[in-house]
Amino acid sequence: MRFLCLPGAFGSSDKFQVQLAPIVKELTEDGTAAFHFIHGPCKAVPPEGFEEYSGKPPYPEDTLRELMSEGVASSHRSTDNALEYLIKIMDERGPFDAIIGYSEGATVAATLLLHE
Repeated sequence: MRFLCLPGAFGSSDKFQVQLAPIVKELTEDGTAAFHFIHGPCKAVPPEGFEEYSGKPPYPEDTLRELMSEGVASSHRSTDNALEYLIKIMDERGPFDAIIGYSEGATVAATLLLHE
């Protein structure tokens, strides 16, 4: 199985790999699975105190935050942009059998599934 992995708020693909390390190790040792961790296209600065947790930007969940940056009336354009970004990744690096999302990453994954 191939997994697309989307981290949560102020996380990073590096930190998400650490969080999922036990299952990644178990499933990749025998070739059962492959995990593809991505960063989002938006750069963000984590709130004070979260710098150590977050790792280096960009953060994938910041795409979600940008959905509401211009208000609800224009959020559909940002949603479309976020989904286009993920679909492009899926087209270029897929196919993927599943998505693992944490926090906002799970919200983005659910939004993508509803869109499809």
